[in-house]
Amino acid sequence: MGISSALKKVLTNKKLSADITFRSVVAGAYNKTTGVIGETITDTSIRGILEQINAREVNELIQASDKKIQIAAASLSTTPTTKDKIIVDSVTYSIIRVETNQFANEKLTFVCYLRT
Repeated sequence: MGISSALKKVLTNKKLSADITFRSVVAGAYNKTTGVIGETITDTSIRGILEQINAREVNELIQASDKKIQIAAASLSTTPTTKDKIIVDSVTYSIIRVETNQFANEKLTFVCYLRT
């Protein structure tokens, strides 16, 4: 079992993680009539570990009321972006920052910093 598979097993353990919905948002075509850029939304049910922000993580971007979630990279087909959303217990969070943890060019986990 590789590192990525082992991390996915830990991060998707029902005792440690929560059910979440990863909402991928991709910009579509510009509608000249309405002046709106369309979006394509794709929801994926995955598991992740939701945490509070540590006081030492607070800075000009991260607020004390924000949260972060760790997701196994193997659970997603794409890397999360700040355009995407995370839904936990019917609360929709905006992703304000994404950290990718990798080893030997293999993506292991994504840490998404979230704000309501």
